[in-house]
Amino acid sequence: MLICQCWCCWRALCSWAVSRCSAATLPGEGGRPAYNSINAGVVVALTVVLDLVLIPRYGVIGAALASSIAYTGQFLIAIICYLAISRSAREATPLQASVP
Repeated sequence: MLICQCWCCWRALCSWAVSRCSAATLPGEGGRPAYNSINAGVVVALTVVLDLVLIPRYGVIGAALASSIAYTGQFLIAIICYLAISRSAREATPLQASVP
């Protein structure tokens, strides 16, 4: 049981670390910090819902799973926003066919 709890907490920590790196990069790359605010709001709502569902049934493991799922979701939302920003930047400034 303890190994399972440690594994779940470790997974949540790793997901959090990766999501924080992507969240730190997003405003600098696209100059759109509103995406981080929206992402944080979604993650808070997801965390609260998952906590209410998983903690009563699974206890500490449920809390760790809820955090892990929420932080993984935060990372995925940040990647989607980053891809949208980079796609719009490429369309705004097309590459020149020949560079002198």
